[in-house]
Order: sequence, then structure tokens, then C-alpha cells
Amino acid sequence: MESSYKILDDLTNELSNIRNNNDSDVSNKLSVKKQLDQLARLEGDKASNEQQAHNKEESLLDNIREANNNNLIKRKELQDTQSEIFEAKRSEQSAKMLADASKY
Repeated sequence: MESSYKILDDLTNELSNIRNNNDSDVSNKLSVKKQLDQLARLEGDKASNEQQAHNKEESLLDNIREANNNNLIKRKELQDTQSEIFEAKRSEQSAKMLADASKY
């Protein structure tokens, strides 16, 4: 009889160990699944962030090109204005010289 109790205790302990192992396996599988899900989410975030960074870089480069073009246009306008003023002053000076020459 005593040996039957011993066998029963052994079987109970073995069943308990199996359950603990199964619980541990399930916990490990859940942990791995959570980690894989988190990894997938982080990889998606990374790809999204890289795309946003690329778009921002392109936008900034476009803004730089546009600013350079605007500066070239403004510089040309200023040069044209300066040339007009220079020509007007030269014409005025020539007219004064002709007026002075006709006096003498």
C-alpha cells in the first residue's frame, strides 16, 4: 500500500512538473510572440521614420533650390536697376557736358 502512495505521489509530482513545463512553454511562446510583434511594429516605425526623413530632406533641398533661384532673380533685378540708374546718370552727365561745351 505504501508503495502505491509512493507511486501516486511520484505520478502527482510528475504531472505537476509537466503542467509547470507546459505553463512555462506557453509563457515562453507568449513572450516570444510579444517580442516578435514589438519587433515588427518597431521595424514598421523605422521604415516610416526613414521615409519621413527622406521626404523632409527632399523638401529642404527643394526649398534651397527655390531660394537660390529667387536670389538669382533678385540679383538680376538689382543689376538691371543699377544699370538703368548708371545709364541715366551717364546720359545726364553727357547732356551737361554738351551744354557746357556749347556755352564755350
